[in-house]
Amino acid sequence: MEVKFLWIEEYGNIKSTGFNFANSDGNHFIYENDSLIVHNNTGFFDGSNYANNISSITAICGKNGAGKSSLIEIVLANTAHIDNSTYTQLFRMKSIIVLGNHISYHEELELKNEEELRSKGFIVNNYSHVPFERGYRYMGEHVQDIAFISYSNYLYNGFYYDLPNLFSAAIDDLVSNDLRNPRFYKTDEDKGIPTNVLSAFNQEDQNRIVDLIVDDNLILPFELNDNLIVKIDFSKNNRYLNYFSLAHEPKKREAELSGYFNVLDEWEKSDWSSLYKGQQEDNWDRIVGGEGIKRSFNILFRANILRLFINNVSLDKLVNVINDEAIRKFIFTSEPITTNIPKGFDPIYNELDSISQSLIELINNAQWEDRMVPYEPYNSPLRHSDMLYEAINFLTINVKEIIQAKSLWKSIRNSIFSFSGKRQFWSCSMSRNLSSGEKSFISLFGRLKNAIDEAIERKKANYFVLFLDEPDVGFHPEWQRKSISHISTFIKDNYEGKKFQLIVTTHSPFILSDIPESNVIFLDKHPGTGDCILRNSEGRNTFGANIYELLADSFFLENGFIGDVAQKFIESLVDTIESEETSVEEILTLQDKIDIIGEPIIKDRLTFLLNDRIGNESKDDIIDALRKENTELKKSQ
Repeated sequence: MEVKFLWIEEYGNIKSTGFNFANSDGNHFIYENDSLIVHNNTGFFDGSNYANNISSITAICGKNGAGKSSLIEIVLANTAHIDNSTYTQLFRMKSIIVLGNHISYHEELELKNEEELRSKGFIVNNYSHVPFERGYRYMGEHVQDIAFISYSNYLYNGFYYDLPNLFSAAIDDLVSNDLRNPRFYKTDEDKGIPTNVLSAFNQEDQNRIVDLIVDDNLILPFELNDNLIVKIDFSKNNRYLNYFSLAHEPKKREAELSGYFNVLDEWEKSDWSSLYKGQQEDNWDRIVGGEGIKRSFNILFRANILRLFINNVSLDKLVNVINDEAIRKFIFTSEPITTNIPKGFDPIYNELDSISQSLIELINNAQWEDRMVPYEPYNSPLRHSDMLYEAINFLTINVKEIIQAKSLWKSIRNSIFSFSGKRQFWSCSMSRNLSSGEKSFISLFGRLKNAIDEAIERKKANYFVLFLDEPDVGFHPEWQRKSISHISTFIKDNYEGKKFQLIVTTHSPFILSDIPESNVIFLDKHPGTGDCILRNSEGRNTFGANIYELLADSFFLENGFIGDVAQKFIESLVDTIESEETSVEEILTLQDKIDIIGEPIIKDRLTFLLNDRIGNESKDDIIDALRKENTELKKSQ
């Protein structure tokens, strides 16, 4: 079910304008004389040219302020507002929207050819508040299979989070939603006070990147010579690890589970000093041995597995299975829990044994080197036990050797998620700070994966409309050139059996050279009113076009394609050469300025002008100027 057409009476600077989006049926719509006319677009470029599970790609390009972002907003407001038998009204607008074979138009608009449209197989309804409201229960059945994904790397302070059928990968929504994750609320003396909003977003973005690397097939345009760091939370900074955090009746749950957690608390409060291997010779910093860290990480990870398990499994499933002895064996000797389970008991305990075996293999293949614990004076606000804890609570996996490790970590993570409802007690990151371009690239796909996977899990969605707002921002030109190819390959390799419609806003001629002009919406601003206007393609054959030819088009650059500072510099040189007030001495210095210009045609033309001006000067004046220059040179030596 593709977005095919939108006509809007007024929103922002968009007034009485219709927009056609490329679709697999090749439909093209015109709303005029109170009728919606349907044509077949013979120039439609099939989405399978990009990937077999892409139905179509539409590009929206235009100058700043032309209305690209407004167009995305109103398309979302007219489509992603309905989900199953629920719809949301963000604001009222008079519009006509075509979604698949469904047409919804505002009741104050006329549609004289409504019966003709029905005879062509369209389902037509009008609305008073939001599109599809009259048949939303029927329509809801048809949108169960579709999800809308929005990506943007800008902070809009938008409205997207209010749309029930939108799974947002936009940075403003992620910043808000990541902070809402209860894992980021402290639970001890600072209980109820959230962490810094950017810290929460940054940590979750790292998790999205690592999930992408672990789960998906993605060909990176750069070498990822990094280590993967898995860092364990503990009960003071993760409320999921506390027995009162998730219960509807926390006091009752606390009484039920306190016995289990007392055993786990013993480990967290234990004396860590036995882990010290030595001390730095030149200061008070201490060294923790790699083998001690390895054993401690194993114990700590297992303790937190049980914390999360006990907190998410009903009490009747714990009785006669999880007891002090079983807890100690699982944590300290890595013995399976299932040895204590009566025959025919809940199979969920098999997940614990699966985690245990994978964890042993992962830890044995990880890097465990000695680590230094900085010395903290007695008056420091940081407790030494906390510093020591920070030294032992992370595992390092080399990305180049991650093929097996990826499978093990994925197995551990998914097994924990099977009983925890995707609650986690760890954070992931890469050991190296990625460059801004690398981060932009890998974050794009990490955020898209997160949103698409959520839509698949929550809705069992099979069809997706992806709105990508300038996805190539921050990319090197070579990466921009391949951006549509990278996105298409990502979708093809990781979402077989699903279908995608892509709507992309861009300023980049690199992206347009991968999209035919029939699939491009050209937006411009009216020079008088500033209103959004549609420009005809005017024979712009964008697909496969030379980048320089696209740039030379006045749609992109009205005043040539050299930098504004350089252009003013050149204009100043011309004025200086042609001015009668320019002295001969100054004329003779201009060649050095001309020589720094890179464009040979401009440089040659300026040199010609300069030589012509020198030729018009008297020989005596030129000789005097050269003598003065020579004298100045001698004085400076």
